[in-house]
Amino acid sequence: RLEDRFGLEPGQGAARLALGDFTRGVPGGGFLYTNRDSVSVGVVLRLDALATAGPHGPESHALLDAFRAVPEIARLLAGGETTEYSAHLVPERSFDDLPPPAEPGLLVAGDAAGFVVNHGFTVRGMDLALASGVLAGRAAAGDPARAPAAYEAALAASFVMRDLRAARRSQAFLARERLYGHYPRVVCELFEELFRFGPDGKGAIGKPAWKMLRKGALNWRGLRDLWAARKL
Repeated sequence: RLEDRFGLEPGQGAARLALGDFTRGVPGGGFLYTNRDSVSVGVVLRLDALATAGPHGPESHALLDAFRAVPEIARLLAGGETTEYSAHLVPERSFDDLPPPAEPGLLVAGDAAGFVVNHGFTVRGMDLALASGVLAGRAAAGDPARAPAAYEAALAASFVMRDLRAARRSQAFLARERLYGHYPRVVCELFEELFRFGPDGKGAIGKPAWKMLRKGALNWRGLRDLWAARKL
């Protein structure tokens, strides 16, 4: 049973989000969600990064296999079988670049309307799709001639547009490559140094920690990234 495997009570669900070298340097991550009698497992990857890697770079299906092979994930999937496979392009647009969500005879919701928020540590889309879909349905159930205006007004008053507006600066910041290669490497090296014991251990933690931080983050590039993140 899923509840036994994931340590859940009846009616509960689980969500796992993962970052790691299974993406082979491609900005992105992995996810695993429980459903009623199945699990959804996959990876989210930047399409432009895959394209830039060229013909000899990693392919998306290979990165999915690498994620499924991670021991912590493989144990949760052991004995299961693939019942469905799909891929989906998720558009990322800034708030100022969103297309009109409605016109006569057409109401657009979810990621088709650009309603996606990328926080870096997670990508929100399903909640925005559900909420905008409900608002679109309510608008469509009324006067068809007034549906576009009613839908846009409902969106403007909802958390959908509020959260999209609040995240308007995140896309440019999250495109910085150092966030996905340099800084994770610095953090890993720092903790490797802090947890090294025995003859090669460094004893006091202050000196190696300061050395790593000064080398990897507390420099002009790190300060520039920090300055860019101040308004996120």
